[in-house]
Amino acid sequence: MAQVEAAAQACSALDSSPGIDDLEPVARLLLRAESVASSRIEGLRLSHRRLEEARFEPGGAGGTARAIVRNIEAMSTAIDLGSGSKALTEDGLLSIHRILMYTDQDQEIAGVVRTTQNWIGGGNTPRRAEFVPPPPDRVPALLDDLIRFTNRSDLPAVLQAAIAHAQFETIHPFADGNGRTGRCLIHLILRRRGISLRVVPPVSVVLAANAAEYVAGLTAFRDLDAATWVETFASSLRLAGERAIDLGSALSSLKQEWLERAGESPQRIRDSTARRRAGDSSGRLGRVRPATPACPWRGSTHGDPEARGGRGSTAGHDREAEQSVGSDRGARSARRLRLPGAIAWGPVTGSSPC
Repeated sequence: MAQVEAAAQACSALDSSPGIDDLEPVARLLLRAESVASSRIEGLRLSHRRLEEARFEPGGAGGTARAIVRNIEAMSTAIDLGSGSKALTEDGLLSIHRILMYTDQDQEIAGVVRTTQNWIGGGNTPRRAEFVPPPPDRVPALLDDLIRFTNRSDLPAVLQAAIAHAQFETIHPFADGNGRTGRCLIHLILRRRGISLRVVPPVSVVLAANAAEYVAGLTAFRDLDAATWVETFASSLRLAGERAIDLGSALSSLKQEWLERAGESPQRIRDSTARRRAGDSSGRLGRVRPATPACPWRGSTHGDPEARGGRGSTAGHDREAEQSVGSDRGARSARRLRLPGAIAWGPVTGSSPC
């Protein structure tokens, strides 16, 4: 539980860090970086310039660009849902997926719980699959159980986000888009539980840079080793929060250097900061936004972390290309969290938080 507590502290420290006033103007770019990284995990890659072109002129954008733009919109929707006072509902979760997947190609599955069997890996047949999610007739009850688990407030938020994400990937409730929707769910929970209220900790950036470890953690969760997955997730979230704090400090120092070069006195700099905190946006350079986000987490992924798999009982492919995603980890942790083995596709709710 030490990593869980450290991750929560890093997220809380990010929200209250001295550089947060300089980080908030680029919060949109951090959200974009998180969405781009989440898409990269699915093998969707795009330069920041092409992404901005797609957002400016969607009609001329290619399929990858449109998919990443929709991921940004889905992530924003998840954060908005987490910011509200109402509990998450199935309709809310489906709305995230609908925004993500509503394209000419995928609109028939957007926001629709699957009614066919899917699998991960193994090509056109589940016989060689790395993981077979629960049959479609089990999905509605499992999804309802997961939503009730997501609405709990009697266990650590980081632990809840880790388990909810892994269990969502275990259920695999949609024909496509499960990985990206599952990572939206992470931020919905963190925002709802109040540990990341101002800036999104870009955990997907860390997960994408350590893709092999991410996949191994989810796979171990499926193999009844929840503790290993929770530690992997918590350490990634902690690193994301710490690096975001470093970015805020660097931006604050850079802004102060620019103001000093422009002839601003230290007292005027402090006064300008105070005015911005009071809602006055007239401070010089108070809303500087870089053209592209600084990304201290960036690293090459170790191959495509998700294998192409079947999308039904016939020859289709799971276009999202999701790698073995998890079930429950650690018999002891599973019992304490009342988590079943993925083979049984059981519920995650229970009266004992841990």
